[in-house]
Amino acid sequence: MIIYSSDRVVKCTLCHERLEDTHFVQCPSVSGHKFCFPCSRESIKKQGSAQEVYCPSGEKCPLAGSHMPWAFMQGEIATILGDDFEQFKKEREANNSTTTALVQNSTNQVTN
Repeated sequence: MIIYSSDRVVKCTLCHERLEDTHFVQCPSVSGHKFCFPCSRESIKKQGSAQEVYCPSGEKCPLAGSHMPWAFMQGEIATILGDDFEQFKKEREANNSTTTALVQNSTNQVTN
């Protein structure tokens, strides 16, 4: 979830830099999890090969009233990555294709 706020001084949970402008990423599950775009971008890129991209804190923060962890939506990832989004998408698709091929090969070896 991307928040636009100007209420008080807010610092990034990861780098502790002051979030000067009004744009930051807020984990919807943990109110203390607030992230600058550079830290969010880095976290998304590190998690790129995973099927889901979770909170930049490194935790799988469960959504309120659920056991399901919050994960970034595709549009949020695109906004945060900006010009890097297309490259991220290509790398992610390539990684997912490789993973699918490995699983299919493993399944074929087990059944043969």
